[in-house]
Amino acid sequence: MSKTKQETVLKFSTIDEAEKKLYEMIKSGTNFREIAKTGFDISGNIKRYNPSQISKIKAKFEPKLPENNRDPDKAKVFSLFKKNKKPTDVIIETGLNYEYVKKSYEEYLEFEEKMLVPKYWINNLVNYADGISEQVGKNKLGHIHYALSVAHNSHVELQKHIYYCCVCEEQIPIKDKTLQAACDYLSQKWGHAECIKNQ
Repeated sequence: MSKTKQETVLKFSTIDEAEKKLYEMIKSGTNFREIAKTGFDISGNIKRYNPSQISKIKAKFEPKLPENNRDPDKAKVFSLFKKNKKPTDVIIETGLNYEYVKKSYEEYLEFEEKMLVPKYWINNLVNYADGISEQVGKNKLGHIHYALSVAHNSHVELQKHIYYCCVCEEQIPIKDKTLQAACDYLSQKWGHAECIKNQ
């Protein structure tokens, strides 16, 4: 490598070596303007790259996303959700089916670290808030946040467990009543292995 007052000159045997070095410079944080000032001596011929050429070389070395990993419909609905469009509006605007938009909305909320909660959960917020200790009082915002956080986490845990409709085979999330029914059923049919063995 040699330096003059105007530029830095790097020496290479082949153009492939020069392009690899250029890409390494990009990854290390060197901006396009600085790279454009650099001379690449390739077997005695000095070559300089303009920003457009630098961009093409960058694209050449960047890992390409497989086509089957691209989902333009998902990109479209996510952009609409980002604009605070409701799922119903997205269905009307895109013509995509209900199940696709519903699943996409749930995925979008997950990325945003949010989640859907059913209406019955909202209606029961007052009951959940009763879990706050009467000794500290319900006017303590921090305790209210804690109680709601516990309720939220409990709901999230429930959503990890689903069962399937015996008729249409669609997924059904477990709710309070179905959870109780499941507990009653298991209490009748299941037990400790040792207890059953000794019957």
